[in-house]
Amino acid sequence: MPCKIDANVDVILADNGDPAAFIWDRFEHTVIGQPQAIFTRRSWWETAAIPTLIDIELWRLDASRGDAPQHRYDLRRDADGSWVLAVDWGEFPAPACQLRLLHPLRGHHARNSRRADTS
Repeated sequence: MPCKIDANVDVILADNGDPAAFIWDRFEHTVIGQPQAIFTRRSWWETAAIPTLIDIELWRLDASRGDAPQHRYDLRRDADGSWVLAVDWGEFPAPACQLRLLHPLRGHHARNSRRADTS
């Protein structure tokens, strides 16, 4: 069962602009393989405001924290440039997912991405 996270994360970008890693709850998760860029359409017609951004940029990727098993995640880049860990597609039973949502990850609210150090 996928688990909705919606936590701000730092994202480290590869030279080509793809996510190479992200930092969530003080732990670095390294991207494994090729992340997939997905663009979805916002329902801009359902609000009275003039849309500033119609497409939502999502990245579906597999990542692992150290030797932990890899999970599939969705990262979202918001209009202000901040990154959000939107979904963890791991196999969570419903109570485990709810526990993660009831106890939000603390201490990490960075909003910038940075390039991977290639030296």
